[in-house]
Amino acid sequence: MDSLADTDLGTFAVDTASGTRYELDTVARTALRVPRTNEPATHEPADLRKDGTAVVLVSIASCTLGLPLTLILGAVDNYDGYGGTVRRATPVTAIERLS
Repeated sequence: MDSLADTDLGTFAVDTASGTRYELDTVARTALRVPRTNEPATHEPADLRKDGTAVVLVSIASCTLGLPLTLILGAVDNYDGYGGTVRRATPVTAIERLS
């Protein structure tokens, strides 16, 4: 796949240049970030809140091969007034349909 849109239904693995894998479920509306799952990485992955924990996938803002991955996530924080988190990742290197 060359790109992934919010309207594509299923479960997808998205790998980024840092070696991080995002498992995105557009039906259950969840996102799971697993740092450094593929080698070699061209960027050093960061440790982010909720790594390894499924969080609410509000929207896939951008997911295209060669471009940075941008997701809108919920349930990353719980303070008053929290509306969501914009997660911008390194460029997408692979998109695979899992189901």
